[in-house]
Amino acid sequence: MRIFAFSDWRTQPIEPLYEILENIDPSPDLILYGGDDVRRFVDTTQNHFHKLAKTVDADLGFVLGNDDHPENLQHLKLQTSRVTDLHRNPLEKDGIALIGQSGDIGSTAMGYIQYPEEEATKHLETLHSKVSNDIIALVSHTPPHGTLDYAQRYESGRIGSHAVKKFASNTGPLFVLCGHVHQFGGETAHTDYSPVLNVASHDFEQSPGRIAIIDILEDGRELNLDIRHTTVKKCARDLQGVGRSLAATSSLSRLTQVGGTRVEELKDAGMATISDIAAASKAEMKSATTIPEYFIDKIQAHATAYAEQETIIRDAHKFAALRDDETVLIDIETNLEQDRVWCIGLYSYPTDEFTQLVSLDDEQSLIERFQEYLLEQRKPRLIYYAGNSFDEGRLSEAADRCNVALAELVDEWVDLCVIARETIFQPEEGHDLDAIASGLGFLFEHPNVTGLEIGGAFSTYQSEGEVPDDGWEKYLEYNRDDTLAIKHILDFMSQNGPNEETLGRIDERNSPEDRDDYGIAEAPITAETESEAVIDSSVSETQSEDTAHASEPLWAKRDPYDVIENKDPIAHWTESDPINAEASSVPLCSACGRMLVEEDERKQLTVDNESRYLCQSGCGETSSKNSGCKKDTSSSDHNSEPHSDPTQVGSTDRSSSAAKVICHDCGDLVREDRATGKLRINDGQTLWYCPTCT
Repeated sequence: MRIFAFSDWRTQPIEPLYEILENIDPSPDLILYGGDDVRRFVDTTQNHFHKLAKTVDADLGFVLGNDDHPENLQHLKLQTSRVTDLHRNPLEKDGIALIGQSGDIGSTAMGYIQYPEEEATKHLETLHSKVSNDIIALVSHTPPHGTLDYAQRYESGRIGSHAVKKFASNTGPLFVLCGHVHQFGGETAHTDYSPVLNVASHDFEQSPGRIAIIDILEDGRELNLDIRHTTVKKCARDLQGVGRSLAATSSLSRLTQVGGTRVEELKDAGMATISDIAAASKAEMKSATTIPEYFIDKIQAHATAYAEQETIIRDAHKFAALRDDETVLIDIETNLEQDRVWCIGLYSYPTDEFTQLVSLDDEQSLIERFQEYLLEQRKPRLIYYAGNSFDEGRLSEAADRCNVALAELVDEWVDLCVIARETIFQPEEGHDLDAIASGLGFLFEHPNVTGLEIGGAFSTYQSEGEVPDDGWEKYLEYNRDDTLAIKHILDFMSQNGPNEETLGRIDERNSPEDRDDYGIAEAPITAETESEAVIDSSVSETQSEDTAHASEPLWAKRDPYDVIENKDPIAHWTESDPINAEASSVPLCSACGRMLVEEDERKQLTVDNESRYLCQSGCGETSSKNSGCKKDTSSSDHNSEPHSDPTQVGSTDRSSSAAKVICHDCGDLVREDRATGKLRINDGQTLWYCPTCT
C-alpha cells in the first residue's frame, strides 16, 4: 500500500497536489491529512479532499488541527464515500486500521480545538476498541510527547501529548503521523514503539509544501516501511507528465541563483529546462536575459553538472590558499533558539589534532576554554561551513555574553560554503555540507541525524532537564563528522579537484571506522547531573499536566465535535462534481468565527476599507449557545460594553479616544486599551479578548 501524507497546509497552493497525485507511479491507495486549515479544502462550495481522493481512486483520512474552528465547520459536509474523519471513525484498509486524534492536547491556550490529556486517552482507547485489525496506524495532529515536538514560537518546550505517547507505547502502531510543530515537518524519528513522521508545512508565505510518501511493503509476515519526505517542487521535478508550468518551475529552481523571477525570465527566453540552459552559450544567455554575467557562469556550471551528472569544479586554487599551518577548522552545536553554544569541534592543521569542547550547563566555562585554545593556536584563521556566517555569529554573541574579546584572538573567519557556492557544482540542489562532502567521497557516520534534531535535544535538556535516550555520544560524533567533513572538502579541493591522480591522495581517515583516530569528548553527563536531569524531567512532566488542568480550554465544557455536528450540513457540491465554482461560500463572523448561513443572521460593515461580516444580533448569545464559550454577565468588568452596534468597531468612544475592538470569545465591544491581544498562528491576525474572557 502506498500512502501520500501532508499536514498544516496553511499557505501552500492546493492545485499542484492534483498534478502530483495524477503522475505518481504507482498511485497512492490512501491520502492522509494531519490537520489545520481544513476549511481551505472543504466548504459549502467545494470538497478538495473528495476530489483529491477521486483523482487517484483512493481513500482519504484526516483529523482536525487546533486552529480548525468548530463554528466554521458545523455546516460543512466533511465526510464522503471516500473521505473519513479519523477522529470520529476509524478507517480499515488493506488489513490496517487507521485511527485519529484531532486538535491540541494538554494545552490551555493553543487554538480552538483542545483536549485534556485524560480525554485524549479515553478517546484513543475507545477508537481502538472499535477496530478489528491487529495492525493499526495513528494519525494525530499533536505529536507524541518527546518526539518532534519541541516548540519555540510562543514558548520554548515540548508540546507533544503524553496521551498519544502512552497509547503508541502500549499499542505499537505501524507509524504515528503528526503535524502541529512546523519546524520539525519533513522529519522522521524512530522511537522504541514506532516511527513518528511529522509532515507539517510552515505557515510563512512561500513556504514549501511538505509531503511524505510511505510505502508499506510485505516481507513474509512482516510489514516494512519505506518513508520518503519531499516537497511539492521536488516531487514535481522527479515526475514525468506533470504540467509544464509546474515541472519547469520546479526544475529550474534547482539551479543556484535561480528563483521565481529568473525562472519566468528564462522561460520567456526559451530556456524552460535545465538541458536548455546547459546547451545555451554564455552569449545567448547574456543577450536573451538581464542576468549578470557573473551569475550566468554559475548557473551554466550548475546546469552542466545536472546535464552530465558529474561534479563540475571551477577555481580550485581558492581552497589551496586556505590549507596551511595557520588554519583551524571549527563546527559548533547550539540550542534551537541559537542563543546557547554547548559544543565546539576543532581541527588544527598545525598539530593534526581534533579537539572537542563541551559544556551542557556552563557556557562561560566553555567559552573560556575556547579562549585558551585560541591562545595556544596563536591567532589562527578559523574556517567553518555555513553559508550564513552561523558559527562566527553565534560564537561572537556567546563571547560577548561571557565578556571574552574573541576578535583579538582570531586572525580571520572564513565561511567555506561561500567559496563552495562559486566553485563546486554537483547534480544536487543547494550546497549543504553533507551534500558537498558526500559528493566528494566523505562517509558520514550518522547520515540521518540533523542539526535540527540536535538543537531540539539540547533545547529540551535546557527546558526540561531531559537527557536523550541514547545519551550525547551520537551527537558528539555528528559534530566531529561535520568538522572533518570540512577538512575533507578543503583537502580534496586543495589537490586540484576530482581526477584520478588526486583521488588516490585523499586522507585515508575518511570512513567512520577510521575516524576514531580523532576522538570525541568524554560523555558530558556526570552521574550527579544525570540524576538532576531525571528529577527536572519528572517535575516538568508534572507541571505540564498540572497546567493542563489549571484552567479549562476554550472547548473544555463541550467536545468540539458536538458543535460541528449540531447543524445539518450544507453542500453546493456533489460527490460526482466536488467543486462548484458558481456557488457562493458562506461568510464567517469576524468576531466569533461562526458561519452566517442566513442573510438575516449577518451584518456587513467596512473597517479600514476592509469588508467584514458580524452576527446581526451580537456574538455573545450565539457564542454561549453554540460554542460552549462561558460568559458570566454577573461578574463582567464594568468597562465591557454590550456588543449592540458592530459598526463602532475601530471608532472612538464619545468619552474616550481609545479604539474599540471585538472580544473574540464573547463578541462584546471593549476599549482596546482594556483588552488583551493575542497573535493567532495561522494568519498573523491579532485576536482581542475582554477582561472577562482573558
